[in-house]
Amino acid sequence: MRKNVIREILSSPGRFLAILLIVALGVGFYSGLCICQETMVSSMDRYWNQQNLYDIRLISTLGFDEDELQNIQRQSGVNAAEGGYAADVLVSTPNAADGEEAVHIQSITDQINVPELLQGSLPGAADECLADDAAFDESDIGSKITVSSDNTKDTLDLLKEKTFTITGICRSPLYMNAERGNTDLGSGRLSAYILVPQETFDSDYYHEIYVDCATDGKIYSTAYKKSVSTAKKALKKAALSAADTRYQKIIDDARSEAKVKIEDEIAVRKKEVLEEKLKQLKQ
Repeated sequence: MRKNVIREILSSPGRFLAILLIVALGVGFYSGLCICQETMVSSMDRYWNQQNLYDIRLISTLGFDEDELQNIQRQSGVNAAEGGYAADVLVSTPNAADGEEAVHIQSITDQINVPELLQGSLPGAADECLADDAAFDESDIGSKITVSSDNTKDTLDLLKEKTFTITGICRSPLYMNAERGNTDLGSGRLSAYILVPQETFDSDYYHEIYVDCATDGKIYSTAYKKSVSTAKKALKKAALSAADTRYQKIIDDARSEAKVKIEDEIAVRKKEVLEEKLKQLKQ
């Protein structure tokens, strides 16, 4: 039997070598698939931990004030929580092909979603920014990004500065692919993001809160999902409570403002009536 096998191999070495290579290729491909997922997950887990990517993001159309942020920070399973501001804005940039393009302007947080600085330096003033490494490069440092006057009044009022100087090029852990998202502005597609200091925004409330949870295990693992799920229940309850509180506060403030306005109008009308009566008496 052994002699027949050896004889077959020696009689057609090319065919034997081809089969051997096919088997080796299959084994190598299968081995690569077996370790590919673990390698990719480990790589992403290491990068996200290094930049401290958020575990849970809280968004409210009514926003969150400082007291509500502190309440979120006190919730069980929360390591840290930071408020942020963001807006989609039409701007003119050094690389804009059509004059203006839509970008996402976002505030820089200190502990969570830490941007990776690739070139240049961090912004030191409200009119400075970090620019998206996918849309800008080192040659753009020092260039200006100007907010278009075609933006809505609310958007223009939200930003204290209308022109930003690029001080550095960065990579944000919030963007892991080439897409930057969709928008109601311009072509409907965001071309880039820029990161600015929080003092750039003129707002009484945070637009979103990023939460870093006390988690176990790597991302996507059962232990990680369980840790986040546990924290999510408490955070959802706190966020709903914050929304109800803020809604009531807005209603109360509006009623108080309306009451003051009505009282002022009544006082003015009374004064006018009194003056008219005095005028008639004099006649």
